[in-house]
Amino acid sequence: MLLLCGLLGPLGLLGGGGSAAAQGRYTRPRPAPIQVTLSERVRAPRPKPGAQDRRKPTIGVEAVLGSPPRGLAREETERLLVELIASTPDSEVEEKSDLYFRLAEVYAQQHQRWRLEAGPAAASKTKDYLLKAVKTYRALTDNQAFARYPKLDAALFSYGSTLQAGKYFPEARIVFVKLLKEFPNSAYVPQAELSFADYYFEANQLAEAEAFYKKVLEFPRSDVYGYALYKQGWVQFKLQRFPAALELFFQVAQLTRPDPKQVALTQAAKQGVLEAYVEIGTPQQALTAFAKLDPAQSSELLGTLADRYAEDGKYAQAIALYRELIKTAPTSAFVCRWQYGAARAMQSSTSVTNADKVREIENLVKLYVALNTNKALPEAEAQACHDNAAAMSGELARAYHLEAAKTRTFEALTAAEALYKAHAMGFPDAPDAATLHGGYADLLWEHAEAEANPRLQPARWALAADELAAAAKVTTEARRRAELATAAMLARKNALDIDPRPGVQAGTIDLEAAARARPQQRELTAAEASAIETFELYGANVTDRDELARTKLLTATLYRRYGQHARAIAVLAELVERYREQPTAELAANLLLDSMIRTQQYDQVLALVDALAADKPFLDGKPELVKNIALLRSRSLRRR
Repeated sequence: MLLLCGLLGPLGLLGGGGSAAAQGRYTRPRPAPIQVTLSERVRAPRPKPGAQDRRKPTIGVEAVLGSPPRGLAREETERLLVELIASTPDSEVEEKSDLYFRLAEVYAQQHQRWRLEAGPAAASKTKDYLLKAVKTYRALTDNQAFARYPKLDAALFSYGSTLQAGKYFPEARIVFVKLLKEFPNSAYVPQAELSFADYYFEANQLAEAEAFYKKVLEFPRSDVYGYALYKQGWVQFKLQRFPAALELFFQVAQLTRPDPKQVALTQAAKQGVLEAYVEIGTPQQALTAFAKLDPAQSSELLGTLADRYAEDGKYAQAIALYRELIKTAPTSAFVCRWQYGAARAMQSSTSVTNADKVREIENLVKLYVALNTNKALPEAEAQACHDNAAAMSGELARAYHLEAAKTRTFEALTAAEALYKAHAMGFPDAPDAATLHGGYADLLWEHAEAEANPRLQPARWALAADELAAAAKVTTEARRRAELATAAMLARKNALDIDPRPGVQAGTIDLEAAARARPQQRELTAAEASAIETFELYGANVTDRDELARTKLLTATLYRRYGQHARAIAVLAELVERYREQPTAELAANLLLDSMIRTQQYDQVLALVDALAADKPFLDGKPELVKNIALLRSRSLRRR
């Protein structure tokens, strides 16, 4: 076999002309619009300054004194007492008055029992027992024969309390006035005064309520002293005397804390401290103040205080306190809850940037990852931490993405990108991971498209291509997978600044030079190796034969550029054999001849030339290939 060198002569350019510079950027169809639904976990809560559901007393006097026992008296007891009253002569004053009192108490207890039940039957019994109790109390307290009954003050107090429970407030006040007038030294005087104070408080007649609470406070040994002090704090609060209210609530909490019987009042007083502190306190002083209030519960109370700040629209104070809590109690079971609170408060604030908001969510995801890795939270808190962090990062990534699509602002674009990245890092196995992965990939395409700095564009396109390819691999829906793979292929071409014209991609084809060449095989660069991997992914997921042929031809030209002709030949041979109807087939055949000559596969070249020459349908419309075959056959390429 003779060497080709010197026998062929100059054959010129077989690959077509054109500029080597890229002719514009590869574009893709716009993906489907982003779907965004913000859940309650994410939606910024509306400020609720002065929320009435928390700016009021949380307990009533029954929490201090205790409610009457429910259902202790049987019908037999009631019947027996009625019979005893009927059979006891009026001359037996002490015995008969005591029977009346006991029967009235039975009716009062039954009234209390049924008042707490629901339904028409319970309502009927409530009314029936109230009427019976009132009638019996009246028979006892209005009868002058029983004026010296030793428990008459107790009977009057029970009578008034029963009327008050039945919402007969004017009638109750008449009874309590009689108690105060006739028994000024009774142990029930403070409670009677309290009933007036509570009535005026509920009627929002605060001056009158304040006066009556002061009367109760004249009896420091009374069972209702602490409660009256607590209600006096709420009077001051309603009058916007917040320092006085804070002092009174604090005093009640300290006074009642040692007494296990007053736990409810202690907790209510702490809630009062919270509400008053929101009005006048500062986050900087809060740690010291609440440590004095209750060292064991201070972190929990401070977390609630931060929540209160947020509810009142005091976002800067809320964020400052949440951060201080995280700093001072990093091992608390509530630490993720505090970070979530800070992130939500940040979303509601109008005085911070998108970058500030995003950073707080990124911190939430990082905290979740660390806590989850170390199994540092109780199960319920760990689940809440997961759900909150996943929702904040995933849902707001889409929200910022939608904003970026509408406004084309760089700030929204970078915010969405950061949150997509955070979600991917924190929740790789989330049910919506593939959807978010695809959204992140689409966003990176948009970011690359919007990049104005030419020096940064290749890196932007490469990043987009990487993520688009990764998203395609995890997407199960075939149509979406193909869309992502196509976009990855186009982004990779943009990253390499590849000219869309196949002839320019292939470069010059000089068979005389090919015959003289001794190709040195080199490793592909990382960028071009990634490009070929992306092109293969594209080929596995799309059916557009024209674009597939173009992409395979580009793969072959990349292999050729690095002297990897064996790989190029395999791809080019496939194009000639399986994509013969495509416009790229002629160029593929010429490149195949060139690579085979460069690798000195002379017998194979001649066999291919003979095969192509015999394939008239294939040669039809391919003048350059016909010309090249004729030239090759006209030379003495082998011994005859």
